[in-house]
This record gives sequence, C-alpha cells and structure tokens, in this order.
Amino acid sequence: MLTFSSPSLDRTPIEMLAVPASQDIDLHAIPALQALTASAMEMEEFTADKDQNILLYNPAGTKIRRCLIVGLGSKERIDAEALRIFAARAVKAALTAKRKRLLIAVPNAATQTSLPGVFAGGDTKRGASLIVWAIAEGRKMATGINQYLQAGKSAKAAVK
Repeated sequence: MLTFSSPSLDRTPIEMLAVPASQDIDLHAIPALQALTASAMEMEEFTADKDQNILLYNPAGTKIRRCLIVGLGSKERIDAEALRIFAARAVKAALTAKRKRLLIAVPNAATQTSLPGVFAGGDTKRGASLIVWAIAEGRKMATGINQYLQAGKSAKAAVK
C-alpha cells in the first residue's frame, strides 16, 4: 500500500529513509535532510556521483535506523527520470535489506520548473496519469510554493 507522510526525523522512529543528493546543489529545504546529505558528503568515499550510494546507520540527531543517501550527480543531470531511478534503487535496497517500511525524501525542487517561481505538477508535468500521483504532486507543489514565498520571493515578480 502506498501512503504519503511527513514524519519528524528527530522524533519519529524510521526504519529506513532514502535521500537523494546532488554534487553541486542542496536538494532539500528541510534542515534535517540537509544535515544528512552534508554528513554523507563529509565522508571521503561519497561525492554524490550518479549511481553512488552510502548507508548511514543511526545518524546523530535523528531516530532513523538506516539512511540510504543516493547520489544523482550534478544538477544538470537531475530530471524526472533520475528521480524515478533513485526511487527504484531505494525500493530495491529496502527489499534486499528485508525492510518492511521505506520512506523516500523527495527533493524540494521536484515541482519547480526552470522558471523561478513557476511550479508544475500532476497532468501538466507528467501528462495524463493516476489521480494518486496528481494529488501527491499537488501536495509537494504546495509545499514548494509556500517555502519559495516564505523565502521572501514573489512568484509574480519572477514571471515579469
């Protein structure tokens, strides 16, 4: 069964979390996710190259048992297909580790278009699709728009 949730990483016990990482941009607006990717990047063996993974056990300041950080490469290479492959790799890792639950962190920028302040989701982004996907992307888009506006930027000014 597919469910969507936004657990608190410092208060909610999480069996396994998968987080995408980029070599040259921070993909996440949530400080706890930023800290996890920064922690992985501090290790010499992880540079967030495409197809590179690192597994963190019991990261400090969280209640996460296993955190899989998956490299996506440089920002120029990150697109919907790269995120789909990331999710598939995360599911495969969870199945291999015999985990019953997996949470996947979705990048904040996943719904923002190449135009600053312009967001897209659902059928406008992926074409005719399942209503479940449209609802999930709508939630992500609303979160991204809110964070964008809270940062002091105006979507209206960006379109000018």
